[in-house]
Amino acid sequence: MFMCKSDFLSYFLYRPEGTYAVITKHGKFDHMKASGGLVWCLPWTKIQFLVTQQNIVYRFPVRACPTYDNIFVQLDIAVTFRCRPDTDSIFNFCYRISINQLNEQLEAAITERVRVLIRGKTHLEVYQIKGATNTDGMKAFLNEMFEKKGLEFLDIIITEVQLPEEIKVPLDLKAQFGSFNETEKMQYNFEMRLIDDEEELEALRQRRYEQRDTIQEDFSR
Repeated sequence: MFMCKSDFLSYFLYRPEGTYAVITKHGKFDHMKASGGLVWCLPWTKIQFLVTQQNIVYRFPVRACPTYDNIFVQLDIAVTFRCRPDTDSIFNFCYRISINQLNEQLEAAITERVRVLIRGKTHLEVYQIKGATNTDGMKAFLNEMFEKKGLEFLDIIITEVQLPEEIKVPLDLKAQFGSFNETEKMQYNFEMRLIDDEEELEALRQRRYEQRDTIQEDFSR
């Protein structure tokens, strides 16, 4: 959970470790407390929100995404982000955006950037973009877009790319065939190396025999 409300009115309230406590006074934001333990609260103050300090991993799919050669692919995206650890950012996150709005805006922004990325690549190039190597531009875009909402994006990773079956199957077969050919080539090179080593060993053995015969002849003379 990002944050939770606390409606308890007490002189002391406990703030769990790993959270930011948003303290309100007469119902209005007063300050943010980042250290753990007991929080001194007067009758007119309370902890209204607890915001996690942990990194958040958000996963969602992007469907029917067209490539440069008009092949529709499906991708799974994993986004890692957190609330920025300063008072203004925590205030903006709690009071200027809701969880539903965050979900909608985050999915819309990432889907748009992913479609732009994929549209500039062929289906063969798309099939090889798993990971975070192609997402630096998306991360910079999201950090700029959500900075005023108190969020910082750390990683955007493409975890899965799915091509249509009629295209995926031939590619898989081609990859398997290529791997099989590579294995055969390595086996052939290994066998040829064995033959070459045997020939070199036999030639060395023959030279040693000849050297020994020469030494024996010299000794006999």
